[in-house]
Amino acid sequence: LKSKNYNYIRKIVSILLKNNKEKDAISVVQKIRLEPNRKSFYSLDLGMYYSLRFNIENTLDEYLLYLENNPKNIRIINQRVMLISNNESSIKSIINKLSKSDLREAKIVHSKLEFKLGNYKQSYALINQIDNNEVYKIDLIKDLIKIDEFALSQDIINDVIDSTNDKKILNEAIFLLASLYEKQIISNDHIFSISHYLFKNQILDSPFIKLNTDYSNLLSKAIDIYDSLSTFNKDYKASYQLAEIKYKIIGDLDGAKKIYNKIFNSGASKEYKELSLSNYINISFSKGDIQNSLNIIDSLYNLKLSDNINNMLDIKKIQLHYYTKNRNSLIDACNNKLKQIERDDMSYNDILDISSTFSFYSDKELEQYIDAKFKLTQNKRSQAIEILESIDKDNNIYELANLESAYLEILQGDYLAALDNLNKI
Repeated sequence: LKSKNYNYIRKIVSILLKNNKEKDAISVVQKIRLEPNRKSFYSLDLGMYYSLRFNIENTLDEYLLYLENNPKNIRIINQRVMLISNNESSIKSIINKLSKSDLREAKIVHSKLEFKLGNYKQSYALINQIDNNEVYKIDLIKDLIKIDEFALSQDIINDVIDSTNDKKILNEAIFLLASLYEKQIISNDHIFSISHYLFKNQILDSPFIKLNTDYSNLLSKAIDIYDSLSTFNKDYKASYQLAEIKYKIIGDLDGAKKIYNKIFNSGASKEYKELSLSNYINISFSKGDIQNSLNIIDSLYNLKLSDNINNMLDIKKIQLHYYTKNRNSLIDACNNKLKQIERDDMSYNDILDISSTFSFYSDKELEQYIDAKFKLTQNKRSQAIEILESIDKDNNIYELANLESAYLEILQGDYLAALDNLNKI
């Protein structure tokens, strides 16, 4: 055991455990742990060994030992604790161990576990027990906003704003306050999951978002915050959110277009440049200006930009061919793109769906249906419904058009009209 070949010693311990020589294995581990900087030797492996045998007490002892000596690797322990907590019978023992530990990181893991269990106030209370907790509060706020826990989110945001002296944390908290307002003003339409799945296509979906009138007073607050952050702090993330509101909620296409263009030509991150460019092109579609969309796409291709942007431009070209009913160009573009991307790519099924539409129906059968789709991207839902409902019964796409019309009527809140459309099928 005087050898410094610790990998070799690990193998010996592993062999001993596999051969049911647990006491001998533990003896070897304990001797190594007496050496300097080896206090948590084999703790991750031993923790996994105990967890597979449902020995939760020893599992947590090993994980907490590792955490004590490797606090920066908290994510590893958090993942493992969340994994063993999937067994409901283990939860009580896990919480008992974590709550008794004085480790700062143990409280953070405990907070994550309480969040997973739906005990959001307890999760927040545990974060409050540790020093320098502002980053963890910000993370908790983000998680709460994702699950629509708006009241507690705002309480924590207010707490951070009132207590922090860190400008970066303050800006993040203010940004999250605007995000909170923004999410509340967006209406969550009650839609049937099957219908939603049937007509969901991210490439062709309308970019516009319905305003929840119960929270419309929060819209101006969100705009003011994003505008202030983007103006005084040069915060491109806030600028992007401001453009999103202008485009997708207010319908200020020109105002949004200016902001997207400014972000793309600024020092913003690649992510926000790409998102802004995508929506800059989308606005041309929303204006019904096909020719301008084509000009923008072709001019950007010539600039030889990043692979991600070129991939996005390929998708936009598919959109353009779809709206112009250019069958051959669309099928070629779809086939080429499907060969380039993996099957698990987010856009794969959407592209396949678009291509299949032209395989199943003739140009004449698709004419009105695609016109309706184009109206949706222009925020003209009522006109889209009228077009879909005008499709003749002899058209092979009649049933699909009626189903989609019913789906749009549901989004409009006109359930009787939706039912009437369904009865026509």
